[in-house]
Amino acid sequence: MSVATIEFAKSGDGTALTWTEHGAYLDGIDGVQAPALREEGTAEMLDGLARYLTAQPASRPGTDDFRVAVASEQ
Repeated sequence: MSVATIEFAKSGDGTALTWTEHGAYLDGIDGVQAPALREEGTAEMLDGLARYLTAQPASRPGTDDFRVAVASEQ
């Protein structure tokens, strides 16, 4: 299980996204590969969000210059 905080903030002419996640993972996936697998899943979600926002009309504020900053605590 995890708790994620997702913040959107104005950054220049675009939007910055900060993702902070804290978790206790009980799915049986552990070892050195576990952080990379979870990071890959998070990256897929953020890529999907970027694709969605890019497809929106340019007249919507913040969609023409979407930047992602991911904060992670390991």
